[in-house]
Amino acid sequence: PCGDGGTAFAPVQPWPVLDACAGTGLLALDLARRGATVTAADAAPGMLAVARARLNAAGLPLRTVVADLSDPATADTLGGPFDAVTLGFGLRYFADPGALLRPLRGLLAPGGRLVVVEAVRPPRDLLGAAAGFYFFEVAPRLGTALAGRAELYDFLTASTRALGSADDVVAHLRAAGFGVAVRRRFACGV
Repeated sequence: PCGDGGTAFAPVQPWPVLDACAGTGLLALDLARRGATVTAADAAPGMLAVARARLNAAGLPLRTVVADLSDPATADTLGGPFDAVTLGFGLRYFADPGALLRPLRGLLAPGGRLVVVEAVRPPRDLLGAAAGFYFFEVAPRLGTALAGRAELYDFLTASTRALGSADDVVAHLRAAGFGVAVRRRFACGV
């Protein structure tokens, strides 16, 4: 009941893929293992160093670029066009999501796809209420007790609330010129 039952990431072709807001490279690693030619971009050099080490340890090629992805001028440093752009939990870092989405759209080849994975406010139904209570109330307390870093969980919950619902994310995508072909719920809609 908390997912669509499908496979989230099927094998890919050796397409050029930009992993935007790549962070420590977990998504880039998964894509490279599936055969994609990955460029990982992020504004944080330290995060990309972790990504590079992760992919080097796995024996997989990875190009990393430190870039402000909301700046259209950085498109020249990224290469492309890309057959796919992935954005895993990066939209939340932008007060104006369109400031990121519009430049990403310009990096896609004709027919290319953007894949966004984000935590959002869950739907307003019984299951969504239960998932929201766990995500916003229980998980931060558990995480803080185990990791001792409340600021991480404060950011996660505050940025999820600010980003809004799945419908809000779709509205941001449409405003940036994207069509929305598929939308899947995971984790009870969170």
